[in-house]
Amino acid sequence: MEKALIGGISFLKKNWLSNYQNTLYQNKFDIDLRSGSSLYTHQYMQNLSAAYSEARTLRSCYSSTGKLDSSFTFVIPIYENMPQQVSPKPSGSGGSSSSSGGTSTSSNLGPMDAKVINVSAGSSLNLRESASTSSSVQAKLKSGEHVLSIERAVNGNWQKVVTDNGKIGYVSGDYLQFVADVTNCNVKKTVSTDGSTVYVRSGPSTSLKEITSIPKGTQVTVINTGSYSFDGYSWDRVILNNGVQGFIANQFLR
Repeated sequence: MEKALIGGISFLKKNWLSNYQNTLYQNKFDIDLRSGSSLYTHQYMQNLSAAYSEARTLRSCYSSTGKLDSSFTFVIPIYENMPQQVSPKPSGSGGSSSSSGGTSTSSNLGPMDAKVINVSAGSSLNLRESASTSSSVQAKLKSGEHVLSIERAVNGNWQKVVTDNGKIGYVSGDYLQFVADVTNCNVKKTVSTDGSTVYVRSGPSTSLKEITSIPKGTQVTVINTGSYSFDGYSWDRVILNNGVQGFIANQFLR
C-alpha cells in the first residue's frame, strides 16, 4: 500500500501537476499551450454535466467542513469565441447515449450506488412518491444509508432510488453522494430465454424503465447477485460489453 501511494503520487506529479494540469478541470483537459505538441494529452472528459456535478460535490465538502465562508481562489479557463449566453442545464431527456442492439440509453438512466448525506443528526430524508416536495412520503432515510440511484436529473435535481428494503421513490440529489459499486461477484453469464431477447432494466423491478434489450446468447458480466428480489424475480446487476449497467432477472441468465 505504501509503495502504491508513493508511486501514484510520483506518477500524478510528473504527468499532471508538473505539466500545469493542477486543478480538477485541467486534470481532464490539457489546455496549456506551453505543452506544445502534446496539447491534447490526458483529454478524456466526456460528461457534459461534469462542471455542475463536480462543483456540487466540492461544495458539499466545503459545507461539511465548515469552509463555505472561507476565501478560495478558483482557476477558470476562458476560451476564445465563447457564447455570451449561458447554456441551459441538461434536462435528462438528452445527453450522451449508448445502445446494445436495442433502445438507445441516456447516461442519466441506470444503477449507481449512493449514500445519504447532509442530513443533520436526529433528522431524516424523505423518500417521496414522485419528484416533488408536495408528493406523499414513502419512507424516511437516515444519514449514511445506502440507496441505489436508478434515474437522475428527474424534474430538475431529483433522483429515483431503490432502498435496500425494497422501497422505490424519489429524493433530492442534494442529499446523495455517489459511492463505489456495491458488488459481490464477477461472473460471466449468457442470456438464456425462450424468446429472442431480454430486457435490461434500470433497476431490479419489472415496473422500472427498460435501458435496452439484448438478444439470446449475449454474454454479460454479473457484478451483484441475490441482493434484490422483487416482482417474483431475483435480479442480477450486470455490465454489458459497452459498459452500460443494468438489471436482468436471474432466471434469464446461465
